[in-house]
Amino acid sequence: MASTKKTAAKKPRATKADGAKATRLASLGVRIDQLGRMREKRKALEDAAGKVKSEETALGLVLMKELGKLQAEGASGRTFQVSRGHSDIVIVEDWAKFYGWIFKHKIEDALQHRPVVKSLQEHQTTRGESVPGIKFDAVAKLNLSRRKRA
Repeated sequence: MASTKKTAAKKPRATKADGAKATRLASLGVRIDQLGRMREKRKALEDAAGKVKSEETALGLVLMKELGKLQAEGASGRTFQVSRGHSDIVIVEDWAKFYGWIFKHKIEDALQHRPVVKSLQEHQTTRGESVPGIKFDAVAKLNLSRRKRA
């Protein structure tokens, strides 16, 4: 009598190459998840830093007002000191006149991303002619530094 034995279809045997590919895919997935968590962590830190930055700016404005009321150029605490200063800036009132002047005198170094203050001031002092279309202004700023220990 012939036996009619049914055999189940066998799964193909895993090879070393298949195992390495599975490991690579698993580690790729792990790294993708790690990147996602890292990005979420960075965004949370940036949000927190933004809040601290706005508090820092507000406190700096308060200190500037207080120093102005006291007519003081600087003050110090136990570990830090501040001093009032200013930065010169250029305000372009007429770009057409300003560009015309720059290209007429071939002074392209007066432009980078914005008009270069030092270059324009130097030109005015050495040549004695005013640059058309601009005005100079000073912006108040607060300088903060750590006090030196004695």
